[in-house]
Amino acid sequence: MSGSEAPAGQSPALPNIALPVVVRLQVADYELFPGHDQRGLRHDFVPGVTIVLGINGIGKTTLLNVLLRLLLGPFNPQKLDPFEVGAHSHELVRWKQARRFFSSRVGDGAARALARGEFVIGKHRLTVERQLKDLTLTYLEWNTQELEPNEDGWYSGIDQIRIAYV
Repeated sequence: MSGSEAPAGQSPALPNIALPVVVRLQVADYELFPGHDQRGLRHDFVPGVTIVLGINGIGKTTLLNVLLRLLLGPFNPQKLDPFEVGAHSHELVRWKQARRFFSSRVGDGAARALARGEFVIGKHRLTVERQLKDLTLTYLEWNTQELEPNEDGWYSGIDQIRIAYV
């Protein structure tokens, strides 16, 4: 019997999966999201589903990309074997638009723009801050412990999370 099969009459064990849940998002000094008071976007998410609505061109997809890029930075996951359906093995490859995606959408090139997100992943809390002009990591906190904000430490931490929940 393999590890995924269950004894007769029992359901197979489900994988332990913990997706990031957004708790708070702040975007400062980004022209696309000036906020009501011109101090940027600040939003605390309540438990449940959040729906983002708006007319074309208002920034819905850019907002979702801010959340994605807080977590992935200037990289994208890519399957090691693109023909393996449901592959668990991925590598991170540099995202070609990382240096221009957010900066090309505003007149000042997102020169001072920062995005900060707070996430819960299982029982863990993660806070990430990045410059939007080039996705440089500027702040990193894991379970209330401030860490050195560098990509090597970030991706090492991501691997630890992945291993804990696979």
